[in-house]
Amino acid sequence: MTNGKNNLKTFRGGLMLKFIFAACILLFSQPTTVSAIPNEDEAVCNAVIARLLSPQIQDEVKRYYEKILVHPPTYAPFYGTQVTCEAASTNKTTYSVTVVVVPFVGAHVSVGVDEIKFLVSLNGDVKTVSYKHVEDHKLPPHLKDLYR
Repeated sequence: MTNGKNNLKTFRGGLMLKFIFAACILLFSQPTTVSAIPNEDEAVCNAVIARLLSPQIQDEVKRYYEKILVHPPTYAPFYGTQVTCEAASTNKTTYSVTVVVVPFVGAHVSVGVDEIKFLVSLNGDVKTVSYKHVEDHKLPPHLKDLYR
């Protein structure tokens, strides 16, 4: 019986995250010159979007850097992350979310800057469209053993 309750809690939690994610995208999908929403609110929604996409972002960062580093770098939504959203379809059922991240090792030693583009569907499914390594940051001498 408890297994069924746990499955229901997991389902509701995932559904709530998808709802919050979709609401944030809907709020900021159309570029405007005048906004009724203060910049602080937009920053909060972008932070929420970055956190909701964290599993997908971390998977993509790991996939890219596993060829370069012994251990994959970490991604933190609060460390140099930028989020932009726009409608990817005319009927606004799909949204394009571009995230610029600064993966790091150790005590926030950046290994580069990466741009990841996702498509988010109406039901909250996330698909990676592209991964672009924008900038390379060399590790300091005491971390050189992290390179493959």
